Amino acid sequence: MSIIIRGGEERPSRSHEYSNWPPFGMYHATAQKKLYEPQRTTDFEFVIVGTDGWLNVAGGGELKGAGEIIRYAVQSLRIPHYTVTPQTDRRGNSIQKFAGVAQWDSGSVVVKDYIGADSKSALMTWLHQAYDVYTDKTGLLEDYKRDCMLIEYTPDRQIVRTWTVYGCWVSQVDEQDWDHTSENSMRTLTATIQFDKAILDPGAPGVINGIALEMEEPGRA
Repeated sequence: MSIIIRGGEERPSRSHEYSNWPPFGMYHATAQKKLYEPQRTTDFEFVIVGTDGWLNVAGGGELKGAGEIIRYAVQSLRIPHYTVTPQTDRRGNSIQKFAGVAQWDSGSVVVKDYIGADSKSALMTWLHQAYDVYTDKTGLLEDYKRDCMLIEYTPDRQIVRTWTVYGCWVSQVDEQDWDHTSENSMRTLTATIQFDKAILDPGAPGVINGIALEMEEPGRA
């Protein structure tokens, strides 16, 4: 089914009723290129705000640039979405459904295990802030919760839309087993991300908590 406008009214139409376009083909995309630019699955970044001063769980003092390390090491992630739990009200033989509590599922981020940048230590340090395995203590909210941003781009690096993800923290880190018989492929780590909520930003993209994010290309100072 398609929507065409006749006499100022929208109504469903059948493909043979088109007057401007043939019933099949991609002529609409050819004539209106701006409207039909596809969003690629590879044009995105995951940005963490507030990683200054992290102490490396593997030792060696401060883990500098943890946010940038994770940002460039991210291979894939799950886009945040929520579900609204339906509530019911029953009277007689009828049931009325109405909106209840919104629930956000946990997310996941797959990160490449860069040895030089030590992306593994960056993730493990974030996890360590929630629970200190050496002291058996749980961390404070201000130590392990971070606001993050998912940024979607066009192929030429114009920002399309941004998600602000509030209250992110790592609850689990998984990695591949060592195996002498496996193919010589790059190792990855998968972090389970808990968060409070995520908002598709209606305002200016590239700003989080009043901080304008500067987008730099990898390898540039």
